[in-house]
Amino acid sequence: MATDDATTTHSEAVNEDKTAAASASIESKDGPSSESPLSGDKRKADEDSNTAKSDPSTAAVPAAPETKPKKAKIAMPPSVSSNVMNAEKYKLEAPPPEDNTNEADVGKKITTSNLMLFGLHPLIKETPLRAMLEDYGSVQAITVRSAFASRYGHVSFATVEEARRCYVAIHGAKLLHKTFLVQPSMASAVTNDSTTKGTSAPAPVASAGAAASAAAAAKTDSSPAGGSAGVATTSA
Repeated sequence: MATDDATTTHSEAVNEDKTAAASASIESKDGPSSESPLSGDKRKADEDSNTAKSDPSTAAVPAAPETKPKKAKIAMPPSVSSNVMNAEKYKLEAPPPEDNTNEADVGKKITTSNLMLFGLHPLIKETPLRAMLEDYGSVQAITVRSAFASRYGHVSFATVEEARRCYVAIHGAKLLHKTFLVQPSMASAVTNDSTTKGTSAPAPVASAGAAASAAAAAKTDSSPAGGSAGVATTSA
C-alpha cells in the first residue's frame, strides 16, 4: 500500500509539472495580454482626432472656391428680315392682347397730344414708323432715339383725340417682334426736316444780344436828331 501511494503521488507531481510547462509555453507564444502604452505624440494625435470628431466647430473648414464676377450679357435684338425693316410703311405684327384695357384707360391716361413710344426695335427706321402712325391722325412731329440696346420714339399728333386713337390701337401691340409701350408726354416732339411733311419749321428765337441791338436801333430811329443816323443804320 505504501508503494502504491508513492506511485500515485509521483504521477500527480509529474502531471502538475507538465501543466505548468504547457501554460508557460502558451504565454511565451501569445506574449503579454495587455497592450503597451502609447507614446506621447501618438496619444496627442489620437486625442486631437477624437476632439475634432466630437466637436465639428473645431474641425478645419475648407476654403471657399474663388468666384469671378460674371460679365453682363447684352441682349441681342430679334432678327428681322431686311424687306420688313426697310419697308416704306410698317405694319403691326399683332394687335394688343384681347384682355387689354386700352379703351377703358385712355380717357384718364392720355390727356395730351404727345406720346412716348417705348420698346422699339434697335434698328427701327423713323420714316416707315411715321407712315404707320399717320393712320391714326396727323403727325406733327416725330423723333426716334437710341437708348442702350433699344430705341424709343416721341410723336406729336394734331389733337388729343388722335393721340388717344393711336394709344388704343398700338399700346401692347407688336411691331418687328417687339411690344409697344405707349406713355403720354407733356413735351412736344422735335420736328426733323427730313421727315416733316407739310409743316413749317419754327421761327428762330433771337438771342439776348440781338434783341438788345434791335432795341437800341429802334430808340435811335425814334429820336428827332438821329433820324439820318437811324436811316443809315437801317440801310446797313
